[in-house]
Amino acid sequence: MGATFGMGNIDNNRFLAVNSYDNVLRVYDRGSFINTNKLAYRVRHQLYGIGNKNHTIRSAFHCGKKYSPQSKAQDNKDSSGTVKGLNESILLATGSSDGFAYVYDISDAEGKEQLLQKLGAHRDVVYGVTFHPDKAVMASFSKDSTIKVWAPRLSPARES
Repeated sequence: MGATFGMGNIDNNRFLAVNSYDNVLRVYDRGSFINTNKLAYRVRHQLYGIGNKNHTIRSAFHCGKKYSPQSKAQDNKDSSGTVKGLNESILLATGSSDGFAYVYDISDAEGKEQLLQKLGAHRDVVYGVTFHPDKAVMASFSKDSTIKVWAPRLSPARES
């Protein structure tokens, strides 16, 4: 079994995304404070239905500048009930074999990820995505020899 990894430059690479050949994208969290020399990753999210058909698919993270792991926000709202913005969120984007790139908000508690966008403009496998180092802007690259630039939004995706 093989896998493709995406490290999150969040809290000293705290998160790891693994897009494995069983078509499950797992997000591992090593915790913010580990005082041992051992890696102690635990599964924080499991995202199903992102097919890779044995292609190597890369994922990427974007952490908003105002994100705080101490805030225990639920359902995309802060403690006062106000909807969070991109600056308060952790985004995970990934490619897939179906020609789409997917963007998730993984800021909330374990297992509470939310699909924000299903981005389709490629005609073939989306091999991966990458985020701008400072802004919530991402690029997806595909087997069809195209690169698309996107500005993720925080509203949930709607199935058509």
